[in-house]
Amino acid sequence: MTKELEFNQEERTIIAEYIFSYQTGVLIKGDALSVLDLFLKKELITNEQHIELDQEVFDNKTDISNKIARLMSDKIPYEMKNKIMSEYYGG
Repeated sequence: MTKELEFNQEERTIIAEYIFSYQTGVLIKGDALSVLDLFLKKELITNEQHIELDQEVFDNKTDISNKIARLMSDKIPYEMKNKIMSEYYGG
């Protein structure tokens, strides 16, 4: 059983800003690190994964954007991401 995910407004903005930068093909390190911190806080990744992924962001690994996007796809339901993005774009 998966626990129900809930995000407050600040957390929704963190997710939206990462998705926005990912969709535009730009990795903003601050956005990536914020998303990883949020994932750790919500227990969507382990501390070991957090450390490893943070390091990949700092090292500018080529596939880190895709790794984080894949994690997000695995952990956050599609409908929830769509709703977050609609709110972000003022919908």
